[in-house]
Parts: sequence; C-alpha cells; structure tokens
Amino acid sequence: MRTDKIFGYTIGAMYIGFFIGILAGNDIPSIRQKVDWETLLAGSTAIIGGWFAYRGAVTPFKEARKSELLQFQYNVKKAGAGVCSVLGCANLGLDSGLHGIFPDRKESEEEQFRAYAQEFMDNMPEIPPRIMNLELLEIYKDLEFSLLAASSCPDWNLMRAIDHVLPEMEKFDKYISENT
Repeated sequence: MRTDKIFGYTIGAMYIGFFIGILAGNDIPSIRQKVDWETLLAGSTAIIGGWFAYRGAVTPFKEARKSELLQFQYNVKKAGAGVCSVLGCANLGLDSGLHGIFPDRKESEEEQFRAYAQEFMDNMPEIPPRIMNLELLEIYKDLEFSLLAASSCPDWNLMRAIDHVLPEMEKFDKYISENT
C-alpha cells in the first residue's frame, strides 16, 4: 500500500470513529458520560501526528534512492553513449538516418555497432548496493546479455542487433522511470 493513501484512510477512520462515539454517547445515557469529544480529538490528532512522523522519517530515504537511481541511469547511458545514440535514432524511426551516425567509414555499420556494444559492456558500471534489488539486477543482466549477443554475433545485421538490444534498454529505462 502506498503511504500517501494512508492519510485519506486515517482521516476517514477518524471521522467514522468520531461520529460513532457521538452517536453512542447520545443514544445510551450511561456511555454519554464516558465518551468525551476531547479524547476522540486527541486520538485522531495522535494518529495524524504519527502519520506525519512516518512520512518525515521515510521521505529522505526515498529521495536519496531516487537520486541514486537517476545517477546510475546517467552513468549507464554515459558508458554506452555510442549504443544509446544508435538506439535513439532507431527508436525514433530514423532508419534512413542510421547511416550518418557512424563516423568511421573504414568498417561496416555492423562492425561499428559491435564495437560500440563491446565498449558499452566494458564500461558498464556496477549497480550501487543501496539501489540493488532482484528486479533491477535481472533487468541489468538481460541488458548485458543482449549487448554480449549483439557484440559477438557476426552474422547479425545492424537492425537485428538493434532489435535485440533496444527492448532491454527500454526495460531498463522503464524501471528507472517507474521508481523515481
């Protein structure tokens, strides 16, 4: 359950309890003397204060994790700048523009992409321990595997290599965006 929904539930429970207390106090004379509106108000205030204390304690950790995730994404994109530029053009549907993004004309586009993928694999940063979890580790290993396949399969053409790496990079970006 998300913590921002707790506030609404807390307010709802406070009102329900408050009105049940008032109704019980009005209907049954013996309970009327035992139910004080001050007690109900103090209890509701304590619940709301507890919620604020919880949010105040948890928020800095969540913000630090978001910041570290974004820094990790930046480091990954920086490590694979060549692959990311090719994937960016392919993702935008600029298939005809792929021919102009490879600066070295001595090698074929496939060989240059394999070199970019190998360079990306060599420079990939490790996942920081504070943001490491099973889902991120699985996505990151899938990305590494797709880069390994793209860099080591000489019979793949450029579009097949891109089609293999692009979904994994999109999964990585989606994970980062959902968790920040």
